[in-house]
Amino acid sequence: MKTNLLAVLTVSLFLTSCSRSDDEIEETTQETPFFNLKVGNEWVYKTYDRQDFTSELKFNGKIDTLKIVEEVSLNNKKYAKVRHSYKDNPNQNQNYEYWRLNNKGHLVSLSSYHFNQGTSSDNLEIVKHTGKDFDYSYTDLTFSNYGNITYKLYPDTSISINNQAYTVSPYNGHFIPNAQNPHLISKVVENNYKEGLGLVKSVCHSVAGTYNFEEHLISYSLK
Repeated sequence: MKTNLLAVLTVSLFLTSCSRSDDEIEETTQETPFFNLKVGNEWVYKTYDRQDFTSELKFNGKIDTLKIVEEVSLNNKKYAKVRHSYKDNPNQNQNYEYWRLNNKGHLVSLSSYHFNQGTSSDNLEIVKHTGKDFDYSYTDLTFSNYGNITYKLYPDTSISINNQAYTVSPYNGHFIPNAQNPHLISKVVENNYKEGLGLVKSVCHSVAGTYNFEEHLISYSLK
């Protein structure tokens, strides 16, 4: 997720569901109704994966519990400190990231590494979702040896997760392979957010190959 990378297949590159933050954006502390960043909020996700596009997605044992544990400040910016707790990896059972809203109303994230280094410039943050901003788009050149992935907001749609229907706002990234890699195929990275609730479903892909996984919201508690 600037994008997180997972070592997958031969190229060890992975398309994940985040994009680089806007450059030169002023700090804001105002919370918009689209995103709820109150201390104590908690979301629980299960990860389902498969090795191709036709097999059934299966739970791989990973459960990620996200909780906003406190509000913190860095360089005159206020962040919600988000704790990730994992049940599948006893050697790394938790880590942190830092969320805030920029002046465009976009939800952005700063890694714990940069926060602990005391650096919080806008180009170190990643855009997790643009709220209701259909004008913003971003082309990620991280995978330029293979192609480009462009993120933008798409119209609301309905999805079903665990027999629960949600109306979501997809902030998706479309990967288009370049001419030097005609064997690769186009893929879509998904960030499906419900207004006032948060992420409901994400979809990620390997750059080369067909491995893909999804994160599904299974429970939540909001303040």
